[in-house]
Amino acid sequence: MTSLITGEEFERLFATFQHTAWRWEAQASYHEPYELEPLEQWRRGEPDDLARLADWLDDIRAATAAGRLFQRVRRYPEPPTEYLRWQENVTPANVEAGEDIRVVTADQAAELGLPGHDFWLFDNTQLVRMHFDASGFVGGEMITDPDVVAQHRVWRDIAWTHAVPYRRYRETHPARGTREQPRPGQTVTRDEHRTLVQSVARSAWRLEIQGTYNEPSEREPLRRYLAGEPDDLAWFARWLDRIRDVTAAGVRFERVRVLTEPLTDYLAYQLARITEPAVEAGEYIRILTPPVAAALDLPPVDFWVLDDERVLLPTFVDHMLVGGELADAPADVARFLGIRVRAWDHAIPFREYMRS
Repeated sequence: MTSLITGEEFERLFATFQHTAWRWEAQASYHEPYELEPLEQWRRGEPDDLARLADWLDDIRAATAAGRLFQRVRRYPEPPTEYLRWQENVTPANVEAGEDIRVVTADQAAELGLPGHDFWLFDNTQLVRMHFDASGFVGGEMITDPDVVAQHRVWRDIAWTHAVPYRRYRETHPARGTREQPRPGQTVTRDEHRTLVQSVARSAWRLEIQGTYNEPSEREPLRRYLAGEPDDLAWFARWLDRIRDVTAAGVRFERVRVLTEPLTDYLAYQLARITEPAVEAGEYIRILTPPVAAALDLPPVDFWVLDDERVLLPTFVDHMLVGGELADAPADVARFLGIRVRAWDHAIPFREYMRS
């Protein structure tokens, strides 16, 4: 991959194109820093004045008045991700400013052979492939290979031909931009949190998204690892015994761990010393790499699914567990079960990840 363009160099493309700026938007979720707070406001049911979009909307209006076209096709899974439901509150402003936004469903995109990466095509000749990581847009790759540019023009034509104008799509799909507020959960203490996890009857499933945890029992083992000193894992024996006992009784403990790039010291320590003994004891642990995790629209919180009936959301202070919130409302549980399926299906079993 060649060097990426960012900042003013990337923005200049939008000011200098002559006829069309065309975007294929393939991701189910984006993680741009400037969108994090508006997304949180939407989750809380608060209004959004879209002030952050003012310059972009002004640029679209000016281009449209000058006869220059902004066009976009958005790949839409059904049901839509939380991010796309939030976007349903934002997209009408772009359309009203003059941007021509259209929609193809994820199933259509797969049948049509459309790519899984985002790109901009300026004036039918300048191709910029978009690159993202877990923190958002990394940069644009300028591609000049004539065959590659031609292939992207074909994809553009196929997508544009089959896409439905955004307003028509919304007319045939109920508005989903209103945030469904979950029922308040029951607050639990640190000890109650531990008891809930260890007393499941059938299964306990965990998503770990933090790059570090600050558990008192792990501070000395982490220090030993960083110092290159051995560790007999005696402090870990009680958990391993618990896993062996519940596994023998037919209870499944499963976990998906989201990695960072680069790895934090904590995650490196977990991969090197802790995870294999847990797997050996019977815990099912899988790994999500940052690019895969970024595409899955995972929530920015850890959680447990307990016996497929309750969701336990841990609470941390300075990365140390202090308690949690227990929820059992059917809508909340169903949402987290869906997240579990996405994460588990795309994650790599730990041993397979380490071999690769």
